[in-house]
Amino acid sequence: MKSRIFATVIALLATACAEGGIGSGVIVRNAHYDGYSHSDYVYASAGGFPVEVRGNPLSVPQEVFQEAVVEAMQGTTWGPPAHFVVQPEGEPPLSRIVLEFGDSRNVDTRALCTTNARGEGRFEGRPVVVGAAFCHGERALSRVTGSVPDLSGPRDTRLYALMSQVNGQLLPPENPHFRDGCRFGFGC
Repeated sequence: MKSRIFATVIALLATACAEGGIGSGVIVRNAHYDGYSHSDYVYASAGGFPVEVRGNPLSVPQEVFQEAVVEAMQGTTWGPPAHFVVQPEGEPPLSRIVLEFGDSRNVDTRALCTTNARGEGRFEGRPVVVGAAFCHGERALSRVTGSVPDLSGPRDTRLYALMSQVNGQLLPPENPHFRDGCRFGFGC
């Protein structure tokens, strides 16, 4: 686990140096928290934390892109470590993360937990946008939108930077609007 966190930190630092600045053009915005508590994350992260990946901005098979996204998410959260896994087909689990990749700046993060729609394709030259929601059933406990100018492939360090920043906002150590005493997984 420590080596994965170290690798993520190294990837982020390499991205910052290679791209000329922290975040390599990654923008994360529109964070909303509707009843989110870090205790929800602690509960959901016990065992495999399912991630549904919709859309694919790259010219690789969907399965390859899904695995790359889930790999980029490892070691990017506060508190107890979570092992993110690709959500299997079938009925969605009660707690999960839904990510929708596309080229539209109008990704509706409010609907991610209630719809089975697939993300749109991406046209060359547009930024990669991801809408993310931490779902409990059909309710989004937290949601955020992120973007990056482009991705060159499934191992692009900008994908790691994007998922690190998205997860940091999606699964914060404490809800900034509701202090419940559950911080970093302690006292939950």
